[in-house]
Amino acid sequence: MVHGKSEWAKDSNEEDRVEKLIRSSGCWDNHLTVVDCMTEHKDWRKCQEVVFEAVKQNDHWFKAVSDEADWEIALAKASAAYSEGHYSEAYSYFTKALEEKNHKTSHKIGLLESKIRSAIRGKCLSDAQVKEDLSTLQSLLSTHGEQIQLWNLQNEFYASSDASDFLEHCRVVILLCATNDYSRFWKMFLNVRNGDLSNLHVFSGCRAAHLLRNEAEMCSGHLKTRCIQMAEQLEKQMIENYPQKFAEAKKEAEKRTSSRRDCPSDFLPPHACKSDAKLKNDTEQKELVAEFIRGFPWFFADWPSDLVGQLKDL
Repeated sequence: MVHGKSEWAKDSNEEDRVEKLIRSSGCWDNHLTVVDCMTEHKDWRKCQEVVFEAVKQNDHWFKAVSDEADWEIALAKASAAYSEGHYSEAYSYFTKALEEKNHKTSHKIGLLESKIRSAIRGKCLSDAQVKEDLSTLQSLLSTHGEQIQLWNLQNEFYASSDASDFLEHCRVVILLCATNDYSRFWKMFLNVRNGDLSNLHVFSGCRAAHLLRNEAEMCSGHLKTRCIQMAEQLEKQMIENYPQKFAEAKKEAEKRTSSRRDCPSDFLPPHACKSDAKLKNDTEQKELVAEFIRGFPWFFADWPSDLVGQLKDL
């Protein structure tokens, strides 16, 4: 670029630097307008009207929203209500956000999950209505990740329901543990209401503590400390609640190594990472449950044989 004499830059190098700063600010077009205007009028005050014109709005412009924006407003209100713990109100707004627009499937799944979770925590629907929404969500699933979210929701539903279904709840948590051998999923068994059966509680507590110590090896700093503390707290709880069974449960829970292969690294992956696990159909889910029963026999040692059979047949 050939520069003429500048009245504001000491030399061409400084002029280039200023131009670069103006361009980076995003105001280059306005800058050129001012330069052209100054060339003509020689008075910056005469250029004001050309360079800037305020947008004039009436006092209630923000209320004049289109119908297409209604679902976004409902979603914002739903998120605010949910974060404040007003779950029944959040449920109403999530419902409106779903109904106001024909969403693409992935977005619909996210909204439906939030709607169901609000209903569960707000206890604003009957169990039958929640199950109907869960069935609708299940019909939309296409990935294993979405399926895991569904099982998570089902676990939360069964744990909070007044009329919990023991076998259905147990099956959902088994599927989570069978596909994702993490402590957080094993701890879900502690919320399964099971009458006189105690093996599943003490075993799952010991298994979760064992996995927490494994997970601590993949962490550092306060996260490592926290994992170890949670493992110790779990074991203390199991000793207090099941003193006669703890030692044997701990031994049995630590027999089987985790199926996970965590490889921590300080380097980012060379490409986008995405789970290649596929959606599990009914047959595959039954096989996962059967494999779990075979893999952890002590877990079911105090179950009546017909109850184990019913679990397999679900």
